[in-house]
Parts: sequence; C-alpha cells; structure tokens
Amino acid sequence: MIYYIINYFLLTFFVLEIILKLFSYGHLFLLSFINVFDSIVVLISFVFHILDVKVKFVGLLRILRLIKVITEMKRQSDEKKAKKEAIKKQKKASSQMASYVERIIDFLEKQAEHPDMPKMLREDIEWAIDVISANKLYTGSLDTINYNLQRPEIAAWLNQINLKSIPDNIEEVERLKEFELLH
Repeated sequence: MIYYIINYFLLTFFVLEIILKLFSYGHLFLLSFINVFDSIVVLISFVFHILDVKVKFVGLLRILRLIKVITEMKRQSDEKKAKKEAIKKQKKASSQMASYVERIIDFLEKQAEHPDMPKMLREDIEWAIDVISANKLYTGSLDTINYNLQRPEIAAWLNQINLKSIPDNIEEVERLKEFELLH
C-alpha cells in the first residue's frame, strides 16, 4: 500500500514536470528525443498505475528512464569540463587577463554595436565609454555642461554653487571674505 502511494506521488510529480516543461519550452521540448522518450515512459507508467494494470515491461521502462538521468548528468559534467578548459586556455593565451574596466568597456562597445539599439541609448553608451576611458568617472565638472543662462532659475543655481549669490547677513559676508583670502 505504501509503495502504491509513493509511486503515485512520484509519477504525479513527473507528469507535472512534463506539463511545466511543455508550457515553458513549448514545441522545443518535443524536438529532443530524450524528452519525448522520457515523457512516454512517465505517461505510460502513470496510466498503468492509475488503471492498476500489472505489466512487467513498466519496470523496464522505469529502468530506461534512468538513461535520461545519466545522460543529463554526463552532459552537465561535460559542460563544466569544457568551461574549465576554456578558462585554462584563456589564461595560457594571455598571462594577464583584462581588468574589470577593460571588460566593462568591451561589454559597452558590444552593446553599442547591437543593430537594434536605439540611437539615444547608443549615444549614452558611447558617452559612458568616453567617461570611463578618460578616467573621469569619479570627477565632477560643470564646465562641459551647456546651460541656458537666460533662465533665472539656472542662473540662480549656478550663482549659488559658485558662491556668487548675495549673502543674507553680515556674518555671511565676513565668512565669504575670509574664505576668499584663504583661497
């Protein structure tokens, strides 16, 4: 009895897995032979289990299902080995790997070359590349920004930043005079 319940829950889990994979991968799921084979094994086992049909080849089908698990594990292992080999080759090819800044610039250049990139975004990326390349990422300057000084709020803001505004009280005037004498 306990075997029947455990088997039922496991088969239900596998059927749900197949349904979710079909939903997420669509028709691509059915293009892989191993997925189709695994699905057939699970569905036949599930139907026979629900109908309580005792057939000897269902056990064989379950053993064959292990083929999928083994091939999946082999594929994962091969991918890990291939990644490690690629890293070793890259390290051998150049004794010094690119710095983080070089990697960022390379990434941004690849993004800017993308044909679907909007022009405005491409210009922003090119500006970012220029700023990073010139090592001006952490320096701020208002000299390169073109302001419309005819607008009073911009003029007032710039005057405030440059300490050109008229002080409100005598203490502020004295503080500004001392500041100007020191600098």
